[in-house]
Amino acid sequence: MSDGSEAEALEKAYQIDAFPTLLVVDGTGAELDRHLGYLDGPALVKELERILRGERTLPALAAAAKKAPDDVEAQRAYGLRLLGSDAKAAEAVFTALLPRLAGKPDLLVEAQLSLAKAASIRGDEDRCLELHRRAAIEFVGTAAANQALLEVVQKLAYERRDVLAALGTVLEARKVATAKGQPLLPPPVELQLVTILLETAAEAFEKAIESEAATGAEVKELALAGAMARLDPVRVAEMGKKAVAKFPEDLPLLVTVARLLLETGDVDEALPLAEKAYQKSDDDDEKAQLEELVAKITAVQAVRKARAEKDAAK
Repeated sequence: MSDGSEAEALEKAYQIDAFPTLLVVDGTGAELDRHLGYLDGPALVKELERILRGERTLPALAAAAKKAPDDVEAQRAYGLRLLGSDAKAAEAVFTALLPRLAGKPDLLVEAQLSLAKAASIRGDEDRCLELHRRAAIEFVGTAAANQALLEVVQKLAYERRDVLAALGTVLEARKVATAKGQPLLPPPVELQLVTILLETAAEAFEKAIESEAATGAEVKELALAGAMARLDPVRVAEMGKKAVAKFPEDLPLLVTVARLLLETGDVDEALPLAEKAYQKSDDDDEKAQLEELVAKITAVQAVRKARAEKDAAK
């Protein structure tokens, strides 16, 4: 066995995926503890002294968990420590722990994300993604769920190029957040989320309006994203017209595309869509807003007509 293959075998055996990693084992090769990252001389000595005393080492945490099977904190500490050493064993600990965390949202989301990390370490990226998605929706508003949502959107939008799925997750999380009466994300995180979606929105929008599986709501979200991104307002408006042709009775889409067309100056196309949306709406507040939109479009038309007549009279 070459040095390179020996190193690879050790990395796999001890689940080492970051460097530098300080790994301390006993005479049988069983892991006692590990530390990720660089340690200077004094810090290294302090860390080794702690391990020699048996404080918070893997065997110590395992013994504490075994001694107190009903102690949530002991099981949690052992599970978190196992994540770096034995993903399969960590998964078993957190799976058993989940039912005992009812009413403790911070610990629940931590356990769910720990299960996601264990799945990723084992190479099961689909399960990792689904666990992140569930955590992002179920615990929306917590810092951990916010980070999970960002990771899901990044993976779906960048790696899998499935922006519709990313938007679906965001919409589902937003629905839960609205029901709880809270914003989906803090503004800085919301900005990151929007940026991710916008970078791939135009491509996904074009794909969506060709897809039989796409819904009006999905296309509407993509239209909004494209408009916000200012990728190319005219291009987005053209895509919006195609979307309306596919979903001619979708009220939110009619409103969105009418606004897009007004924004790009295509008032003649915008007016019939706004008028149709007004006729379809049965909400008084929405009808008032749509009446204002129709009036705005009509006013732009009138100004253009007067300008054209003035130019023609010269």
